[in-house]
Amino acid sequence: LAVGLTNTLLHWSPDCLVLGGSMFHQPGFEVPILEPLIQKYLTIFPKLPVIKLATLGESSALQGALIYFRQRVAN
Repeated sequence: LAVGLTNTLLHWSPDCLVLGGSMFHQPGFEVPILEPLIQKYLTIFPKLPVIKLATLGESSALQGALIYFRQRVAN
């Protein structure tokens, strides 16, 4: 997982990486354990982006679609 997330960070260079889904429910992966592993592989960046757990739960896709729709209608 750490190698895959490292590749994701290399491709997009985000300011924040939000992790969620069933892999992060108990028992599951924990951000404090993943961060040093990602830092080990991600040597090109001097500092990791913020890595946090998703808080919107099951409604995240719906929330994102709503924001996108509002932005498109406003233009």
